[in-house]
Amino acid sequence: MLEQLFEIGVNDAYFTSIQMKKNRPATKLSVICKLKKIEMVEEIIFKHLSTIGIRRYEVERTILDRKIKKIKTSFGKCKCKIINYKNEIYYYPEYEDVRKLSLKFNFSFNEMYYKLKNEIANLMSIS
Repeated sequence: MLEQLFEIGVNDAYFTSIQMKKNRPATKLSVICKLKKIEMVEEIIFKHLSTIGIRRYEVERTILDRKIKKIKTSFGKCKCKIINYKNEIYYYPEYEDVRKLSLKFNFSFNEMYYKLKNEIANLMSIS
């Protein structure tokens, strides 16, 4: 069901284990989407889940400016988000590239993420 939500273009969707009244276990679905997507999101939720009600509220978001650049690393090319926040530069390798390279080089996702992040930061500081 999360796949259908992402296919229609929601910003994010995830499940969280929670406790309801009388200590009943439950799963909470959280979906973040633009207002124009609400009707489609509700249709997917009511069609695929047993819920009979949806709580809805607006959320505000602060987004940092970013550039996406493909960078050649010792592991191969990797897309990277480059963020400038208060005159500090941050580098964030893209998830899909990290995942592919971690499988290719037999590293855990976290190992590959930090190897790429450090290498990209070093490459960018000398360019």
